[in-house]
Amino acid sequence: MAKDNCQDTAKSIDQTTKMIDETEQSNDPARMRDALGQARKSPAEMKNHMDMCMNMMDMMEKMHGKGRKKQ
Repeated sequence: MAKDNCQDTAKSIDQTTKMIDETEQSNDPARMRDALGQARKSPAEMKNHMDMCMNMMDMMEKMHGKGRKKQ
């Protein structure tokens, strides 16, 4: 699951970068505003993926820690 999230995030970054490059070349102000709006969404989506991954890792650490005896 974490690998899928990382791949989705990388794909999103690539798509956003391509969209920004194409929009920049078009020199169309309306298209640039739309691209900026989309570019602002990408970091929020990435943060959500990262938060989900961190929560999963925390849960796994807690699960593995419960079965061990403290010495």
